[in-house]
Amino acid sequence: MITEKLLERLYLLSDDVLYRDAVNFMHSIGEANSLSGSQMNGLLNIALGNPYSELLKFLQHQQARTTWKKQEAHVPGFYRKLQIKLQRLTVDSISSIAPEGKLSPEEQEELKKLIAQEFIQHLLAENGYMAYQIECKKKQEENQQSMYQRGGKRR
Repeated sequence: MITEKLLERLYLLSDDVLYRDAVNFMHSIGEANSLSGSQMNGLLNIALGNPYSELLKFLQHQQARTTWKKQEAHVPGFYRKLQIKLQRLTVDSISSIAPEGKLSPEEQEELKKLIAQEFIQHLLAENGYMAYQIECKKKQEENQQSMYQRGGKRR
């Protein structure tokens, strides 16, 4: 059973380190290589509804899947990078959250699941924010193009 003290440490870590890592991860992946909103929601649902070990199996399955559409050819790479990131992140985070290292295997598995859930929630948020920024930039460019075509300028 995860103690209240460990949960507090996890949530503090989430608000600082996991959030920052998620933002950096999404920016390192880039807009063109991120997942769609529905894929990100599906990933979060897998993380929320399954043990950590099942999440890893899901990530491996997505990497091995051969039925991706041409425009989704980058998706297996995303899942591969995410799996590597989560495996490193859970080890590092557990040593920060429970430096005394006195966790049962069940507690470690539960903490890994919670760490992954927090990280993926931050990924989902950053993915949405990046999509919003792209949409705003697109609208701004359309407005500028429209003004140019009408021959008008802002005063």
